[in-house]
Amino acid sequence: MKVSDRVMRIDGIYDEDMYILDEAGEPACCPEYWRFMKFWTQPGTRQRCRIAFTRIDHEVYVSTVFLRHDRGFRMLHRLISTPEERVQYKPVLWETTIFGGNENGYQERYNSRAEAEAGHERAVRMALHS
Repeated sequence: MKVSDRVMRIDGIYDEDMYILDEAGEPACCPEYWRFMKFWTQPGTRQRCRIAFTRIDHEVYVSTVFLRHDRGFRMLHRLISTPEERVQYKPVLWETTIFGGNENGYQERYNSRAEAEAGHERAVRMALHS
């Protein structure tokens, strides 16, 4: 499929950039919009997608979540990369954010759950020492 043939919805997200978590908690590309919406509207989905949450004090907390859309500029990557590089592309599906304190707004994104869990721990240390 050529980039120009892909369908972009009104919110600017391409269908192949949508993800859900499978039964094992691993990300699965979900180009079927109805299936994507069914997953995201099920009770408990938001809790399943929160990877980690640490409250530092009453004003500061760190949150790491599974994102529902690839945040890795896949379209740009396809336009400027070789076919071999396109095969190696890993979607950016997790994000850690610090809310409050001196590091308020710090954000980091990841290609895997393991990276996200390690990044959460780094962000907690950062928030504790700021």
